[in-house]
Amino acid sequence: MDGGVYRPLIKHLRALREENPTLNLGPCTSNNTDVANRRSSPSQCLKEGRIVYIVQYLGKTNIGMFGGKEVLQCAIPQVLQQKLPSKEVLLDMKETHLTCTEKNTKQELFQHHYPEISCVGRYCQPDYTVLAFCVADSPETRRATGFYCVALKASTVKDCEEIICRIATGFKHTEWFV
Repeated sequence: MDGGVYRPLIKHLRALREENPTLNLGPCTSNNTDVANRRSSPSQCLKEGRIVYIVQYLGKTNIGMFGGKEVLQCAIPQVLQQKLPSKEVLLDMKETHLTCTEKNTKQELFQHHYPEISCVGRYCQPDYTVLAFCVADSPETRRATGFYCVALKASTVKDCEEIICRIATGFKHTEWFV
């Protein structure tokens, strides 16, 4: 608990650094801002041992009563047409849910458990780094209220694909049958 690196992890951390030299292996705090600013646009950092993505939150829009993957190619442009200023955020994908917090203020923008998310995908044109997911409007109520499409912009195509795969993996981890 002295803040040092746990010795059994050292070889794994070195392998991670070789695989992705831009990966920030420190905690996501304002203390690392200087280090992050010296690098060209870092896209990931570690928080409590998890990879957290630094992405742009583009906004969300109500898409009605259908939240299938077919709506993404129409819903993403609807979010983009709002022309809201993007916010730099930290997207933390935990085992059962994901959270999105503003990077500078640490204010939580949203938290969604994977079963609330109906689909995930990316915008195929013109920018392959924009991804989105559909989420139930009010999952805590028992009546159907519709879906929202939440759009994010990753730093790279690779990050975009990784985020989509990790959200999809979250679906699998939270599957249950009655």
